[in-house]
Amino acid sequence: MIYVKSTVAGFVFVCVASLLAGEAISIYSSVVYHLGSATVAWDSGFLSNPVDCFFTAVMFLVGFFWEFRRVRSK
Repeated sequence: MIYVKSTVAGFVFVCVASLLAGEAISIYSSVVYHLGSATVAWDSGFLSNPVDCFFTAVMFLVGFFWEFRRVRSK
């Protein structure tokens, strides 16, 4: 059960971090480049780039081990 909770926490961390990064990029581009309301959309080619896969894996592992360590200490 610890591994299931940790895996779910890893996926949640990836989703939340991706949404926050998307919002931060949207706000930054609207302030710096004076764009209107920019939409944040899913790019299907996101996982084809090895750097993006690496950052996604790192985000998942951070969430996974954070939850795993927290649950194991109880």
